[in-house]
Amino acid sequence: MEALALFVIDIIIRKLDTVTATSKITSVEHTNLVRLASPIPASKIGRFNVAPGQHVYLSIPPQSVGSKIPIQSIYQLLYNPFTVADVSPKGILLVLRTLNGPTTRALKQLTRLPAGNPGINIEGPYGVARQFPNFAAEFDRILLVAGGVGATFILPIYHRITSGIGNEGPGTSRVELIWAMRSLAEARWVTNTEYGNVLEGDDRVKVYVTGVEPGSSEAAGVAPGLEDESVEMDDLLQKEQPGKITGGHMRPNLRSIVDSTFRHGVEERVAVLVCGPAEMARELRQHVGRWVAQGRSVWWHDESFGW
Repeated sequence: MEALALFVIDIIIRKLDTVTATSKITSVEHTNLVRLASPIPASKIGRFNVAPGQHVYLSIPPQSVGSKIPIQSIYQLLYNPFTVADVSPKGILLVLRTLNGPTTRALKQLTRLPAGNPGINIEGPYGVARQFPNFAAEFDRILLVAGGVGATFILPIYHRITSGIGNEGPGTSRVELIWAMRSLAEARWVTNTEYGNVLEGDDRVKVYVTGVEPGSSEAAGVAPGLEDESVEMDDLLQKEQPGKITGGHMRPNLRSIVDSTFRHGVEERVAVLVCGPAEMARELRQHVGRWVAQGRSVWWHDESFGW
């Protein structure tokens, strides 16, 4: 009985913390990403500003799905976690990769329906990011690594850190952001957010375009037949929008990047955060682990997600 009572109380609390937001859902051109902008009540928006890197649980009410999408009732039972990519005074932005999950597939279909802006249930925010240290004040060196849509977690943290550090001269920056993606088109969602200048002239950011999934076994070299296509597509995209491929058409050399981070001084306090495919995170952890074995103190966080 006690367990049942706790379960009921949990359900009630979650329902009270859920808002149904009339959301604008659009596809990110040339990608399988969906951009979801949702207004949040003024009484609640402050909770999203407390810490970058938080997430919400999202579900689709049956009335928002429409008759063209089968098994409508199932969507109100599915609560999927998604990172809050950006917070404005009036709402939040989510960026989702549409694969085989029922929720993201339904959202992708909603971008094609002329039904206006559907209501979406949003619960949260949640996440351990609220317990993160003040990276700008507590660490001498910070390395941030993102794979694809993992930048929705990393970019807000990067923005908070650089805001705390302020302007540093060339070659003296304490923070570095590595972002690997399949195509430069995956960065298009950054346009019209507060991170817009990250891809334009920020020496602390290195953008790599692999032509295949970042962190996959194929990414060690661009897959045969994809290199020319990827280069051609990204050349076209760079003419259409801000942003540069500053790292190259390749997988980032994580070992070299990690070694460069730790070679500044044995006394430095180092923080490393990663959000991306599991293989990318495992490789990064391995390279960081070599320095931990040498006695270096490291603050580590892996924000895992499914692809």
